[in-house]
Formats: sequence, structure tokens, C-alpha cells
Amino acid sequence: MTISIEGAVWLVLFVLGAGVIFGALVWLTRYIEREFPDSAPFPRFARIGLVVLAVLVFIGIVLDFMGHPIVRFK
Repeated sequence: MTISIEGAVWLVLFVLGAGVIFGALVWLTRYIEREFPDSAPFPRFARIGLVVLAVLVFIGIVLDFMGHPIVRFK
């Protein structure tokens, strides 16, 4: 198994982009929780969903390196 420089750069950019997107979504849920205290259960469920989604993306990346991708993004 070989990892090309193109694949490594793609992985780094993908992880950085996913981190920015998930970070912005977590910030948004915390902002909603702070500004609208009446919407108490929504931010908690939204953060749980974001964590589950982030873990699924991470599992997909690991499986892609192992040679058995669940979903192909290309």
C-alpha cells in the first residue's frame, strides 16, 4: 500500500475543511443556546448529531486508508 503526496495533501485539506465546517456548526449551536435560552433541547441534540457525524466521517477516512471505503468522494 502506498500513499501518494496528492492523497496526503487531499487528506489534510479535507480534514482542515471538515474541522472548519464542524467548528462553525458547533459555534452556531452554542450561539443559539446562549441567545435563545427557550430552545433548550435543540442545541444539545444538534451537538450530539454533529459529534456522531464527525465520527462517521473519521471512520470513513480510516477505512479509506485501509482500502475499504464506505463512500467515495471523488
